[in-house]
Amino acid sequence: MGRESQIRRSLQLKDPAFWAGLKVPELSSEGPELRKLCEQIPKQAQTLAAKLRIPAVWIAFVGGTGTGKSTLYNAFCGRQISRTGVERPKTRGAVIYAHEQTGIEHRLPGFLGPVRRMETEDGTGCSGEGQGLTLALHRDPALESIVLADTPDLDSLVEEHRESALDILRMADVVIFVASQEKYADDVLYSMLLSLRSWGTDLHFVLNKADPPRGMDLAGLLAEVTEALDPEQALLDRELCVALPFIPAGPGAQAGGAHQEFAAAVCRMYAAGLGTERRRTEQHRVWAHLKADLERVQEIAAAEKGEIVAWEERLQGIFEECVHRLLQREEARFQAGQRRTVQEEIRNVFGRYDFLAGPRRVIGTCLRLPLRLAGLSGDSSRGRQKDLDKAKNKGDARPVQEAVDAFNALVLKRCVPQNQSSPAARALRRPELALTPEDVESRFMAVQDRMASWLNARFERMAREAPRGKAWGIYSTSALWGALIVSFETVVGGGLSLVEVVIDSAIAPYVTKGAVELFAYQELRSITRELSDRLEQGITDIVQEQKDRYVQAMRDLGPDEPALEAVRELAGWTEKDATAALSTGPEHR
Repeated sequence: MGRESQIRRSLQLKDPAFWAGLKVPELSSEGPELRKLCEQIPKQAQTLAAKLRIPAVWIAFVGGTGTGKSTLYNAFCGRQISRTGVERPKTRGAVIYAHEQTGIEHRLPGFLGPVRRMETEDGTGCSGEGQGLTLALHRDPALESIVLADTPDLDSLVEEHRESALDILRMADVVIFVASQEKYADDVLYSMLLSLRSWGTDLHFVLNKADPPRGMDLAGLLAEVTEALDPEQALLDRELCVALPFIPAGPGAQAGGAHQEFAAAVCRMYAAGLGTERRRTEQHRVWAHLKADLERVQEIAAAEKGEIVAWEERLQGIFEECVHRLLQREEARFQAGQRRTVQEEIRNVFGRYDFLAGPRRVIGTCLRLPLRLAGLSGDSSRGRQKDLDKAKNKGDARPVQEAVDAFNALVLKRCVPQNQSSPAARALRRPELALTPEDVESRFMAVQDRMASWLNARFERMAREAPRGKAWGIYSTSALWGALIVSFETVVGGGLSLVEVVIDSAIAPYVTKGAVELFAYQELRSITRELSDRLEQGITDIVQEQKDRYVQAMRDLGPDEPALEAVRELAGWTEKDATAALSTGPEHR
């Protein structure tokens, strides 16, 4: 992969908008998982990029309300950076204390929000902000390779406080978990302890504000608490557990000697080689999780594509079923009585065929005869276009509308996922997806318009190409046009596949062996058959349009192929590829 392509892919990897655009209809049981993955992947990528660019170990302080977390944090900073007091919750947003040489201000991950600078000289500290983080820079050489982060309370009733704490924990190489005698067994805090242990982060457990009962020292109290929390010694590393004595709360409360000694010991531990090792371990862990998530996205996309194919097959089955029923109903409408009416009309046309009579009388006789085919009538008019206009406007779109309605009902019954909150269920139930009666009517009329235009053009060509002889003339042309109008009305009235047989049986007695008669007879049969095929295709296309709307709605929800190609490339990266791309590419804030 070239450098330019690598940079483009790294930007996509970190871009929340790119991942938000990667969606699936959630037809499979795995589909809903994609949303969560697409939220966390760009955060993981931004986290890894920031870890690679900021040359420092991140030590994050987490805990519950009133555990003295901020007091301990200030002991690590060596001054009051995070405001303390009895107000709850005191810390409203993340507070970061970092050396100015780290360049942290321009290298923080974008998901941490806007960065606000604070001055540290007045010694009042700050409580952070609900959105984004507060950054305090220093020049203390003892903390040059350490970033200290205070977080909002994990058990805060304010949702954004908890989210801010969890976002900061993504950056943590080391976690100082601060508990108290009153809160160490809290469900929220205990759940976070379990999560932190599963991450593999260095976890220091601090029992703060420790006030052992008479006859018990701090060590005894700590042992009692850790045993209650972790009887199997699988959760807490006992060498990283400490109890610190109670310090009265209040504005400007200062940590005691034990707090300062603990802070100094931890900072010395991670300022040396252990800190570098810890950073590398965390970078490797973040990349491993990121790669696993990228591979999982591919698996979900493949499962969803397979479900879309199966869904389209079910939809096709419903379409064929509804079209078959529609054509059957159209044929059923053409009952025996209607067949006799058409045969009678054709015989009247040819029976009144008179070479000595004027052409207008012949065609007039044809068009004035009563004709009842599903509400159609054969009123007389002058000119072929007028004849066609009257015939085509007698068509009935109601059976087509009924077929579309039946199709929609079966789609909602058989093809909408049971999970009504899924993107597919919401999309397929959109009212605007269904063809309205006005839509069906206009499309049915358009089908008849095309049939009429085709019939007129075909008749003109037939008249030009007919063999010339004494038996052919404008009289027979008029008679044939009358028969074609009857054919047209029969088809749009529901005859379809039966019309050819009905008209054939009516005309056959009038056909002689003459070239003109045979020519006209063959053309009439061909035209009648074509009219039937065109109407059948036209009404099928209307139902097909409804089906295509559903297909397009589903495909709009399907994974975008260029995006999947990007995911495939990213999932194929090695850790070395990711390190090279994320450590030197453009920032994403």
